[in-house]
Amino acid sequence: MKFRKNNIWIMLSAVFGGIGILMSLISAVIFVNHYHFNKSTPEVSAVIEEIKTTTRRKSNGKRTTDHDVYVSYTVEGTEYYNELGYYSSGMREGDTISVHYSPEDPDKIKTNSYVGELIVFPMGVLFAGIGAAFGAVEIKKSKKRKFLIENGIRTLATVTEVLTDYSTTVNGKHPDMIKCEVVDDYTGQIHSYTSESSFNDYSVYKGMPVNIYVNPSNPEEAYVDIESLVEHSLT
Repeated sequence: MKFRKNNIWIMLSAVFGGIGILMSLISAVIFVNHYHFNKSTPEVSAVIEEIKTTTRRKSNGKRTTDHDVYVSYTVEGTEYYNELGYYSSGMREGDTISVHYSPEDPDKIKTNSYVGELIVFPMGVLFAGIGAAFGAVEIKKSKKRKFLIENGIRTLATVTEVLTDYSTTVNGKHPDMIKCEVVDDYTGQIHSYTSESSFNDYSVYKGMPVNIYVNPSNPEEAYVDIESLVEHSLT
């Protein structure tokens, strides 16, 4: 049976990092387009004619409020009425604001505010940073795993229990980890160790032997070799 590597930290790093990079790129592209539009188009004063406020319930049951702002402005004697596509808590009906419009299509307008882009970009950077942090955790764990395999004392333990790792949640699900025990032949003392978390099904391995690599300078620390357990369970 082939071991399915689905390391939690790699998954979280990929998810958060991917979302963060995507958010940052999208917000950067939108910002550049917005900036060039404002630099290359005329500016006109517009009046806030209406602010429509609607409240809706999100999928998680919480309520959220949306604001749609509509403005009127005049270009070459023709009055236009369009949605602004931007809202600020300080806006009031009757207020005058500046907007830029496309000479080829005066219905296309943008404000002088870059708040939307400036909020999304830092959020993207934050998500990317979280992804990088998860990646750093995996690198640290990988180095520790390599050290224990190369320098630890290999001992045979017995899988006694399958535990749920409630400290980690991915898409609403918790991964599992195995608990194994080693009995000291001289003292009779029982040493317990737990494996790394994974979404593999470990229930079939209860009672089976598994190799562990114990840190010679710290017997409480060990790497549980789940991969060899899974791949050699049917041999």
